[in-house]
Parts: sequence; C-alpha cells; structure tokens
Amino acid sequence: MTRSKSLRENQEKMLVELRDLRVGVERLTLTVKEEGRDVIRHRLKSELNGDVPLDRIWVDSKEVNSYGASGDLCVVGEATVRMGAKLLD
Repeated sequence: MTRSKSLRENQEKMLVELRDLRVGVERLTLTVKEEGRDVIRHRLKSELNGDVPLDRIWVDSKEVNSYGASGDLCVVGEATVRMGAKLLD
C-alpha cells in the first residue's frame, strides 16, 4: 500500500468519525433546548401560575430557542451548552 493511499484511507475514516460526532452533538444540543423549554414552562407554571406553551421560532433566519406568549406574558429565550461573550452580546 502506498503512503498516499494510506493517508487517504485515514482521512476518509476521520471524515466519517467527524460526521458521527457532529450528528451526536446536534442531537445533544436539541435535547438541551427541549429540556430548557420544559424547565422554563414548569417554573412559569409553579412560580407565576402561568401556562405558556413554548416552542422555537425563526426571526430573520435566526432561531429563537424558546418563545411563547399567553395573555400579558411573553417568553423569549436562548438555550446553549456554552455561554460566551459573543453570544451574550
């Protein structure tokens, strides 16, 4: 086996592993966002006696992870696994 063929095979294996990792992270992130909506909804209900159905929406092609409105109560939120200054801004 030539060196370039071996390198190519290793690169292909790494690409497959990277794709699998990306899918895993996407699934985990979606779960964190769903869990965040559940926690927010529970706390609104228990602490403010407000029942606000929450879902995600897109505004100007950007996702808002938690949004809901009921009566005079409106919820807008972002769920993330890592908070940084750029996201906070």
